[in-house]
Amino acid sequence: MTARLLTLTLTLAAVALAQQHAPPFTPSTTVVSPQASSSAPTDAQLTDPASTDWLSTGRDLGSQRHSPLRQINTGNAAQLKEVCTLDLHLSTTFETSLIEAGGVLYFTTPSGTYAADAATCKIRWHSEYRYQDPIVYPAQRGVAVYDGRVMRGTPDGHVLAYDASTGKLLWNTHLVDSSTGAFVPAAPVAYGGKLFIGTAGGDWAANGYVTALDVRTGKPLWRFNAIPQKGEFGADTWPNDLAREHGGGANWTSVSLDPVEGTLYVPLGNPQADLNGGNREGANLFTDSVVAINTGTGKLRWYVQQLAHDTHDWDTSAAPAVYRRDGHPYMAVGTKAAQLFIYDRASHRLKSTTDISTRLNTGTPPVRKDPQRTCPGMNGGVEWNGPAYHSGLDLLYINTVDFCASYQLIPGKLIPGMFYFDGAAKFDPPSKASGWTYAVHASDGSVAWKVHQKTPMLGGVTTTDGGLLLTGDMNGEVQAIDARSGKVLFRGQTHAAILGGVITYLAGGRQYVAVAAGGTWTGPLPKPSGNRVVLYRLP
Repeated sequence: MTARLLTLTLTLAAVALAQQHAPPFTPSTTVVSPQASSSAPTDAQLTDPASTDWLSTGRDLGSQRHSPLRQINTGNAAQLKEVCTLDLHLSTTFETSLIEAGGVLYFTTPSGTYAADAATCKIRWHSEYRYQDPIVYPAQRGVAVYDGRVMRGTPDGHVLAYDASTGKLLWNTHLVDSSTGAFVPAAPVAYGGKLFIGTAGGDWAANGYVTALDVRTGKPLWRFNAIPQKGEFGADTWPNDLAREHGGGANWTSVSLDPVEGTLYVPLGNPQADLNGGNREGANLFTDSVVAINTGTGKLRWYVQQLAHDTHDWDTSAAPAVYRRDGHPYMAVGTKAAQLFIYDRASHRLKSTTDISTRLNTGTPPVRKDPQRTCPGMNGGVEWNGPAYHSGLDLLYINTVDFCASYQLIPGKLIPGMFYFDGAAKFDPPSKASGWTYAVHASDGSVAWKVHQKTPMLGGVTTTDGGLLLTGDMNGEVQAIDARSGKVLFRGQTHAAILGGVITYLAGGRQYVAVAAGGTWTGPLPKPSGNRVVLYRLP
C-alpha cells in the first residue's frame, strides 16, 4: 500500500468509527442553475452510428469503441505525426476516458474537469473542484457529455454537472458518504434525460450500487443495489446480514446501454473481504457479474456471473461491449481474471470463454501459510478499459495485464471505511510484468491473433473502418495496428505511460487520434509521469 493510500485509509477509518451510530445517509442535491447553454449532444446524436465524433466513453452507448472513419488507414498510418500536446503539469492518477463533441475534447483529473480544442490542444475551460468530504482514492475515469452538460463523479462521493460551453457548475449531488469508503470514480453514461453512474468502495467495505440521476437537476431517480439486501433477489447467496452489509460489488469503470431495449449493462467488482471467503459462503451475487437493468425503473432484468465466490479480487471490471451480429444481440466482457466472455443476450447463455493472459493456480484460494503464486495477480487481467467490436471484421479486441502475485490469507478486523483485504498479495518484480493485445473471433471466442506487449496494457482500444486498431502502452508508445493481422504499422511516443482513452474523430475535415497519457498506477509503472493529452494526424 502506498503512503498516500495508507493516509487516506486511516483518515477514513477514524471518521467511520465516529459515525457508526449516525443516521442513514440520504443523497442531496444543490442546483446552481437548471439551464445549460446548449442542448447537445442529443439522444439522436448519441445513437447515430455514422457520427464522426466520439460522444461517449465507448464512443457509442454500447461501448463498441469502433469508429466509421477511414481517412487514416492501413495504407498511410505509418505517416502519422504529432500535432500538439496539452501538458497539464500534474502527476495525478490519469485514467480518464476521452470524449470529443463538436470539436471539443472533454476529460478529467481526480479534481479537474477540462474542455480543450480537439484540433489545437488549446484549453477552452477548466474547472477545479474543491473536495467537500474525505477522499477515498484519487481515481476518476471520465465524463458524460449530454444536453449541454458535462457530468462526472468525484473521489469524495459527489456527482457534478458543468455547462459544456462555459464550465459553469450547474448542480452538485452528494451521492454517497465517503467516510464509509464509498466514492464515485466511474465514467457515467447519459441518455433519455438520465445520467447512469455507479459507486465504488468495495475494497473499503462499502457496498456499490448503480443509480440514475435527472440530468437537469441531479436528483436520484432510482437505485439498484450491487449487493442484494434482505428481501431482494439474490440475498440468499450471502450467509447473513453482516456479510451483505459489507459485501463490495463496486462499479468503478463505466456502464453500457442498449437504447432500443432500454437496458443498462453494469459490470460489478469483487466481494469483500477480497481474499477471504470464509465469512461469506455462497455465490455472493451480484459481485463479479454483469447485471442487465431496466433504464426506466432500475429493476433487474437478468444477470450473468463470471466468477462466483471470488477470493482473488478478480473483478468484472470494464464496461462490456454490447453489439449485434446478423441482427442477434450479444455481449462481450473482460475480467481481472484474464478472461473474455461472450454471451447471447437473448438467451443469456455463455457462448465462449477465452483466456487472454497467463492463468496459473486459479482454483486455489489463499491460505494462511505458504503463499501460492497465482496468475493473474489482483492488478492483472482486464482493468478499466474494455473490449472493442469491429462488425466489418467480426472481431473483438482487448488489452490485458500479465502480472502474477503470491497470495496469503491474513485475517484482520473489518472497520467500515478502512482498506480491508483479509490477506496480502506480493507481486512479482516489475520486470516480470507484461501485457497482451488480443483479437478474438466474435462467433466462437477463438483467437485470431495476439501481440505480446512489453508492458501491462491499460490504455483504451479503438477500431476503425480504416482497418486499424489504435492503442498504447505504459512506455508511452502509441500504436496503430493492422486490425486483420496484428502487425504494428505505427509507433509514436507520448513520453508518459498510457493509462487512459485512445480515440479518433473528425475535426475541420481531418481525422485525429487523441491519447490520454501520464499519471500513476499501483502496478509496475516505469516511473511517475506528467498528465498530458497528445493529438496525432496525417501530414
